[in-house]
Amino acid sequence: DQQWTSIRYQQVCEGKYPGVTILNLSLMTYKWWEHKRALYKTVKFPGTHYVPENSVAWRDGGFTFREFMDANTKLFPGGIYLGGKLNYANEKWGEAYTTVPFGIVARIEPLTPMPAMPSPTDQTP
Repeated sequence: DQQWTSIRYQQVCEGKYPGVTILNLSLMTYKWWEHKRALYKTVKFPGTHYVPENSVAWRDGGFTFREFMDANTKLFPGGIYLGGKLNYANEKWGEAYTTVPFGIVARIEPLTPMPAMPSPTDQTP
């Protein structure tokens, strides 16, 4: 909450960081969040609100953090950062993403598969 509030103050009151989009994950867990999505024109929301995977709310149109990252990673080449912890511990997002410490927040990075090793050829010494 401190990170979100302090950056929002800088943006709204001081006019700083206009290119930074900040979201509050805790607020995104409420069903009414679907009515606030229009305030974030550069963000793609893959459902109504942030919910645990395989839950009734997910089946009813909510989205998981993995789905959110899949929809937005390429939209934000400067990175997506997480302050604090995710709201739901059972997320499968860790199968595709990892966090890298970045000051008091963590940058979320896609996991990339290891490159395939070249096949040996007759010309290999």
